[in-house]
Amino acid sequence: MALYRDSTGKVDTAKKILKVNHAGEFGAINIYRSQIFVSRLLNRNLVPLLEEFLADEYRHLEIFWTEIQRRGGIKCKSYWLCGLGGWGLGLVSALLGKRGIMACTWAAGQLHEIL
Repeated sequence: MALYRDSTGKVDTAKKILKVNHAGEFGAINIYRSQIFVSRLLNRNLVPLLEEFLADEYRHLEIFWTEIQRRGGIKCKSYWLCGLGGWGLGLVSALLGKRGIMACTWAAGQLHEIL
């Protein structure tokens, strides 16, 4: 188990956590957007399920963004990098087919539970 320490910088710990989670949600959105793009060509039957997952991620993104704004915060510096990484991960996993998509989704869920 990792040790937790409060932030000693100018930005409080809660704001940092919100910013990082918000960036992660943007990455997840781009995973699903990329997987949907590829699945429309290779696995049309997966598109409705992926669109449901995507809608959930958009809701999560909005929740984090609303709270960040309420606290007077800004987006994480890694926001766009997370989006780009998500797009790449979604592309590769979708090219691996249904098993690749499901493995990516399962792994992301496991990571989310750990964090």
